[in-house]
Amino acid sequence: MTNLFRPRINDADVSLCVLSLPDVTSDQNWFQIPSSMQPFISPDTLFLLNKSDLVVRPVAVKVDTGTNAWVASLCTGDGTMDFLTGLANVLRER
Repeated sequence: MTNLFRPRINDADVSLCVLSLPDVTSDQNWFQIPSSMQPFISPDTLFLLNKSDLVVRPVAVKVDTGTNAWVASLCTGDGTMDFLTGLANVLRER
């Protein structure tokens, strides 16, 4: 399946990976990309870590990918404006 999607992702102007924050946050607050998603990630991939409302304690997620990442809860709206503003800035730059 990777071979099917990789060309489409490579041709895209923007690649946004949306992950569930509770599923990808480690004890050290680093988010970890699931191994099944690794083939689809490039240095230009943007990340939206959603469902922050499901994390018991506030999390300051550290990003070690060299890319843009935002933490938000699309359910409650927390962080949504930061994401939209950041995404708009990236789109303007590109």
